[in-house]
Amino acid sequence: MKNYLILISIVFISSCTNKINKESKTLTVGNGNDVKVTLKVENNEKVEKIEFSSNGNLISIHKKEINTNNRFIYKFENKGEGTFKTCIYKLNDTICTESYVEQGYEPKLKFENDSLIFTDFIGLKYE
Repeated sequence: MKNYLILISIVFISSCTNKINKESKTLTVGNGNDVKVTLKVENNEKVEKIEFSSNGNLISIHKKEINTNNRFIYKFENKGEGTFKTCIYKLNDTICTESYVEQGYEPKLKFENDSLIFTDFIGLKYE
């Protein structure tokens, strides 16, 4: 019985640790609070660089940061209508998307199977 309780305790503690590790793999870049773009990268092994751009600003995320994170948040100022661009650079390929945004938008994208896919844009879930 004692061994059973110890086993349950170990499983519980390790599951809590796994949740913390998964949540801590988020890198936030940019400054501003008008628009928040979230990118989830399903398989980052072949990704060399990620770029976010908007309103003449360019943010680059390099291999070292990509290897330690699987979720990236890009925040920027956008008082009216505008666009943002997201690019994924692989060794022999570049995948980009550009989209319209307004203040308050929180688009969510995921990169899987060499495609950038919008999963949510203004509160409408596409999955």
